[in-house]
Amino acid sequence: MSDGKKKNISSKGRSGRAEELSVSGLRTTMLVAFVASLLVRIVYLLSLRQSPFFSGLIVDAQWHDQWAWDWARGAWSMGGHAFFRAPLYPFFLSLIYRVFGHDLMAVRIAQAVVGATTVAALAGCGWRIGGRRMALWAAAIGALYGPLIFFDGELLIPNLLVALLAWSLFFLVATPSLYADLLAALFLGLAVITRPNAVVLLPVFLCFGWSRIRNAERVRKGHLVWMTLVALIPAACITLVNARAERTFVFVASQGGVNFYAGNNPQATGRTIDIPEMKSVQTGWSNFVEVSQEVAEKAEGRRLNSREVSNYWLKKGFDWIASAPGDAAVLTLKKIYYVVNAYEVPNERDLYFRRPFPLNLLLWRIPFFAFPWGLIFPLAVAGALAGRRDEQRKQAIGVLINWTFVLGLFLVPFFITARFRMDIVPALILLAAYALSNREKTLKTAPVAVGLAVLVFVNTSFFQARLDNPAEEKAKAAMALIMENHLAESRQLLQQALEADPRSADYTFLMGYVYSLERDNDNALKYYRRSLELNPTNYKVLYHMGSSLLQMGRYGEAATALEKAADIRPTDGSIWLNLGSAYEGDGKAEKAIEAYRRCIQVAPEEPRGHVNLGLMYQKQGDMASAITAWRLGASQVPDSFSLHFNLAVAYAQTGQLQLGSQEIERAIRIDPGQSEALRLRGWIKQQMGE
Repeated sequence: MSDGKKKNISSKGRSGRAEELSVSGLRTTMLVAFVASLLVRIVYLLSLRQSPFFSGLIVDAQWHDQWAWDWARGAWSMGGHAFFRAPLYPFFLSLIYRVFGHDLMAVRIAQAVVGATTVAALAGCGWRIGGRRMALWAAAIGALYGPLIFFDGELLIPNLLVALLAWSLFFLVATPSLYADLLAALFLGLAVITRPNAVVLLPVFLCFGWSRIRNAERVRKGHLVWMTLVALIPAACITLVNARAERTFVFVASQGGVNFYAGNNPQATGRTIDIPEMKSVQTGWSNFVEVSQEVAEKAEGRRLNSREVSNYWLKKGFDWIASAPGDAAVLTLKKIYYVVNAYEVPNERDLYFRRPFPLNLLLWRIPFFAFPWGLIFPLAVAGALAGRRDEQRKQAIGVLINWTFVLGLFLVPFFITARFRMDIVPALILLAAYALSNREKTLKTAPVAVGLAVLVFVNTSFFQARLDNPAEEKAKAAMALIMENHLAESRQLLQQALEADPRSADYTFLMGYVYSLERDNDNALKYYRRSLELNPTNYKVLYHMGSSLLQMGRYGEAATALEKAADIRPTDGSIWLNLGSAYEGDGKAEKAIEAYRRCIQVAPEEPRGHVNLGLMYQKQGDMASAITAWRLGASQVPDSFSLHFNLAVAYAQTGQLQLGSQEIERAIRIDPGQSEALRLRGWIKQQMGE
């Protein structure tokens, strides 16, 4: 064998060995990153257990939890509507609930594992882009990045979304192959049905693929076609589900229109949901979707499907921009500033409020600095400038830059909060890791000068960027404690909140609500009346005031309060139900019947409306109407024990023993332990000679 051939074989051997070592090093680094970040998250979860927010879920977390738990129990119905929100995250939760039951610790441990895989993916990206040093920096930053740890402990979308995006990026920067490109596209497609704005990354992915084709890497044009198809398949499936539900086109979710208007209206701040048209009827997030539709339908004077509701709010936003272009331009500048500002703008919880260990060390702010964004973002900018001059890595660095720019730009039309900009974080961490691992390139005049300027700029507080509101956070903690029935502690927090903001109608109402739960209706009424003085159109205060007056036997006053609530919110079945009870207690039978009918009309799934209507007819001696009311109710709410039991009693009293036997068997199947039902079954059988 010639010397040339020997050298060639030797060269190939060294190359293969180097590749094996590289793959082994990549896997080891990713494993270490996973274990280290998982340990940090487990420590955080152990500390979080002492927080009222661990079990007391509020706002979107409560929404996701209820949605997922319904799905886990088999209640898959969308109620005839398209998805308002992208469904993958609640579906992910429902799978956990199916395996472990309604266990919030199981959810958080699963999310800690998902969060740890995010860090592993970032470490892998760092290895593939810049080698071992960049991988270690990416792993360290990801493992200790405070907002990532925070959202890994919340029942919110960023945990799953950031993981999907990080793994999509991991496969995108892999050695070119159809297999890796399709996996990158698949993870991106799953991210789109987690939060639809992720679809704007598809052009970034395709441009990167095209640049590799031009550089004669192992990529074919066919790869880009397949990537596009695979990335859009999950969204297409959900869009088809929406079309089946409402016979209209809704791309993944219908929330885009109302979110756009929330960020573009006369009262918009650019970082909070302020919708003036909804304030008079919407006092909580549980009915946000419902109210947004009601307001749109009232304005249009007809029933609207989900797409039409979204289009209504979208048009209102554009109409405001057209009518006030100067104000809209200023608001846009503010939102751009909020995107890059170091302060983590709260959405439903302040990330800086009562942070458990180790988050108190990893997420904090002082007057002129906020960690970690205030440091990571300037480092990322410096890394981007340095990386664009790195001939070997500038393509991958370009992907990270475009990723940050496109996602950040797409946030601006809406409103800016910490959790909405989390999908930018993977690219920022990698750019910062590049800067730290390539100091010889970063420590040049331009990267250093621009990085320092950005450091100063993002840590400023123009446009009142910081939303410090301890009173509001105490009220939220009080809400969480109320859900866990820790009423005395919640009262203490609400008292502190009211001392800081005595003119808050919401805090005053919550204090009254706590007193009503404690059966102290006198104090509850005092706070309810005070809340109404501050906000006379709050229908929930009127509803709870009426409920307290009902418990006190003050039926006329209860009816007055509930009538006002019904005028403001005529589509709330619980108001009509209680109003019927108030009329009934006040001896106004006809008004009670009408109120119960209205309850059934707006909330046919509420069994008590059907039950009470039948009982009213029964009191008036109209057994035929009572039976009709209960039969209708049983057909609409077939799993109601009360409806079937009352029907059985009515049939037995009217001598219709066969029908009575059928209904009592249905009632017993629903609740086998009811002694009254068992006694009635025995009596009916005795009468039938069995």
